[in-house]
Amino acid sequence: DGLARNHNVWIQASRLPGAGLGAFWAGGKTIRANAVVGRYLGAPVKTGVTGPYVMEFTDPDGALRRVDGAQRRHWSAFMNDARDEMLDMCVFTAAGKVRAVEDIVFGDELLVNYGGEGYWGAE
Repeated sequence: DGLARNHNVWIQASRLPGAGLGAFWAGGKTIRANAVVGRYLGAPVKTGVTGPYVMEFTDPDGALRRVDGAQRRHWSAFMNDARDEMLDMCVFTAAGKVRAVEDIVFGDELLVNYGGEGYWGAE
């Protein structure tokens, strides 16, 4: 199906109503709060390119990067936003990492805040 696989993440129907597919933790170990789960990966895109899976972040060398997760189909692009910060268990860092904000156990759907009005205002 073209998805970039991570043996510790499954892609399957989201538990959120109307959300389509979601990313679920399938690793044998609990991810502890503040641990890095992975990176948001995608194909590089130019400044000005927009879309629901385009993310901008800063590389360790300070360079600004923009990637489109839809073009790479990495598991990180399947993370959904519960639209309730109490349910979101991950955050995107300025460096494009996915960091746990609470412990994540086998079977948890990896939910992340998309950034409030910046993302949802475009709906």
